[in-house]
Order: sequence, then C-alpha cells, then structure tokens
Amino acid sequence: MTTSAADEDRLHELRLRGFLAVGNDEPWRPLVEAGWATSANSRVMITPEGRAEAETRARAAGTAAAVAEAAYQAFLPLNARLLKVCHDWQVQRGGVPNDHTDAAYDHKVIDRLHQVHSSARRVITPLAEVLPRFVGYEARFAAALTKLDAGDRKWFASPACDSFHTVWMHFHEDLLLASGHARRDEPQ
Repeated sequence: MTTSAADEDRLHELRLRGFLAVGNDEPWRPLVEAGWATSANSRVMITPEGRAEAETRARAAGTAAAVAEAAYQAFLPLNARLLKVCHDWQVQRGGVPNDHTDAAYDHKVIDRLHQVHSSARRVITPLAEVLPRFVGYEARFAAALTKLDAGDRKWFASPACDSFHTVWMHFHEDLLLASGHARRDEPQ
C-alpha cells in the first residue's frame, strides 16, 4: 500500500504507544483501511499487522543502521543509570518509599536525571542526523525537565503525561526498532 509521510508518522507513533485517544479518527482512516489499526470509541489501536509493518519501516538501513547500532550500544549503560535514578525517585535508602517531603533528596535525584539527560543528548544527536524521527526527542526530554524543575513532580515518571520516563520509554522502543534489537534480549 502506498502511504503518505503523515500516514507513516502516524503508524510509527501508534507503534510506540500502542493506542491513542483521538478526537477525529479521519486522519487514521488509511491505516484502518490497510488493516494496520482499528478505530473505536475515539481510540485508535495498532493491529498485529500494523505492528509488523511499523517495525519493518522503522528499521534503519545503510549508514543509518551503523549509527543506530552504535547509539543502541551507548544507550544500554544509560538505561541502567536511568532505571537506578527512577528507583531512587520512588524509594529512598533503606527501602523507605519516597514521600517527596525531603526536598534535598529529591533535588539530588533530579540532578542525576539531568546528568542522564546530558549523556542521552550524545546518543540522540548522531541518530537525529541520519534518522529525522529522532529529532523531537531532545525537545520532549527538555520540556519534561523544565516542568519538573518548576516543581511539578509528575513530569519525572507519570504515565499520564509526556514525563521524562514516558519519553525515555518511547525513545528506548524507537531505538530498538531502528537497531533491530529486541527488548527480551537486553541485559536485566
């Protein structure tokens, strides 16, 4: 099936998210007609066929494949760092849940998140040069950090918004797609 660039972008976003709440499903009609998505109750969901199609289209080729592989390898230790930072955001030393009343503790964890972000830029920049779909990640990370720095804690890891952690999950999945790796094969 011939698709427009906008259709390909929608398919890719749907692959990363799984489903989207939409006010108007008309822009999604070509994906539904191709069997790559379903639409019901103001939601668009990817189908198994859409998932396979998106994965094929998202795989980097040529020079971009080598850049994606290098980025993926650089990403793995960063991901471990991010997981530790997220854990420390939720749980303090001694296994005590973080109730966020200790501003100094939270500030230290947020500083570490900024350090992860700084390192992530070095992964994103070369990717964005060869795969334009990675261009927007830096702005999304920066927006989440700006809101977090302004005191809104949900922008750290809430799944209900484009929090730093949510964007990280999308970036991680997109990097897996570009490099051809599977999450199940990653170190635990």
